[in-house]
Amino acid sequence: MQENVSTREHDIFLKALVFAADMHAGQLKKGCSKLPFINHPIKVASLLSSISPKKDMTLLIAALLHDVLEKTAADPAGIKAAFGKEVLGIVREVTDDRNLPDPERKQRQIESARRLSPTAKKIRLADKICNMRDIMTYPLGWSRQRKLAYLEFAGRLAAELQGTDARLERIFNREHAAAVCAVRAAA
Repeated sequence: MQENVSTREHDIFLKALVFAADMHAGQLKKGCSKLPFINHPIKVASLLSSISPKKDMTLLIAALLHDVLEKTAADPAGIKAAFGKEVLGIVREVTDDRNLPDPERKQRQIESARRLSPTAKKIRLADKICNMRDIMTYPLGWSRQRKLAYLEFAGRLAAELQGTDARLERIFNREHAAAVCAVRAAA
């Protein structure tokens, strides 16, 4: 099946993939000693691509780069030069202040959710879906209580993002309900 993606957009997407891989080189998913972190932004971009009949390359590139400012030494000026002002702006919208304690960062995500651009909202929701999937799939060493706390936070954030994208919201709601049931049932 032919997609409406130009050669230029395809090349920029691959450039973003390489950039993200280079920036996240050596990083592992928190709590999982064998899962390369780069898998996470790839999963976020893949999820967003899978639900979109028309490929929004700005969305997909920003999804690949959504954690580079927060978790690496990436330079905002370099991102702007390579991928444009719009992509940098979206990445900045979904970047948490790592100097804040975890509970405060999560609260700020909830408080700022409604002010995000539509593209940033989609990335934020897809990010939480992928995080929930990882929590349920990989042995992260998280206690039952920590998993429930994350799921409660994700649910509160998703409520603030209501109206973002019906397909993403259906996926989130289905997987969130299943994850909560599974974690509560685990002894």
